[in-house]
Amino acid sequence: MLNLRNTNQLQTIGEIVARGGATPEPPTPPVTASYSDGLGRSQYSVGFGAQGAPAYTASAFTTSSIYYVPPTVADSGSLVAPFLPSATGSVDWKGYFKASTTETYTFFLSIDDQSTIWIGNEATASLPLTASALVNALPGPEKSGSIALVSGSLYPMLVWYSAHASFDFFTASFSTPTITKTTDFTGYTLYNSASLGF
Repeated sequence: MLNLRNTNQLQTIGEIVARGGATPEPPTPPVTASYSDGLGRSQYSVGFGAQGAPAYTASAFTTSSIYYVPPTVADSGSLVAPFLPSATGSVDWKGYFKASTTETYTFFLSIDDQSTIWIGNEATASLPLTASALVNALPGPEKSGSIALVSGSLYPMLVWYSAHASFDFFTASFSTPTITKTTDFTGYTLYNSASLGF
């Protein structure tokens, strides 16, 4: 099981082993899936979880399904919010993050209004819990979270972003001790091309 911790609780593979634990094992994606570069994207025309808007929950997405744009789009490279400043809406990206090295990865969010990153089994839950998120960001200073990943392994990844009627922005990035902080996810993300997600 993956042990997700926030920035103030950095967990390295060495710390896991020192406590007698094993290196985190990623879940195995379905062997029948066909994968493509990038993450599948879904859009909603309501802003969830920001400034009094509905929370990011399964029920909110179900009851707001008339606003839903089916996930027929995939993003590679930088993750960019596909709506204009001053608009209200939500986006989520689903797929897998592929670690290129065995080390601690730190993910960053710089946003307005709200964004969350889940990596691991919680990303595939029908109702992912904010408490289990690697990064949960509100307006303000850049937020980050770190996790130890194994080279060549695929980890379920869910990124959610919500804007609510203001001049909003979104930047996701990552770094490791050997990878300079970057917004370019090219080569690091994969999605199931049949479902445009997991």
